[in-house]
Amino acid sequence: MRQKPTKAVVKRQIPVGQSKPNSLYGGVLMPILLGKKRLISVAEAAKYLGVQKSTIYSWAWRRKIPSVKMGRRLLFDQEDLDRMIEAGKRRER
Repeated sequence: MRQKPTKAVVKRQIPVGQSKPNSLYGGVLMPILLGKKRLISVAEAAKYLGVQKSTIYSWAWRRKIPSVKMGRRLLFDQEDLDRMIEAGKRRER
C-alpha cells in the first residue's frame, strides 16, 4: 500500500512593518505593530479612557467615537481614541 506524501509546513518570516493575511476576517490585512495592539476591546477602551463600558457602548451607538465591527465584536482603534482625546483638549487662556 502506498503512503500519501506528507506536506511540509513552512513558516514564512514576515519583516516588521509589513502586513500578513488574517484568514479569520476574510483575508483582511492586519498591520503588525511593534508589540502594540492597534484594535482594542470595549473593556480595554473603557479602561484606557477612564469611563464605564456602558459609556463606551453608548458613544459607539451614537457615533461619538469611531468603532470597528468584526463579527459580533466591537473594537476600537487606539489611534482614533488618541485623536479624540487630542481634539477634546481645552486650549490655554
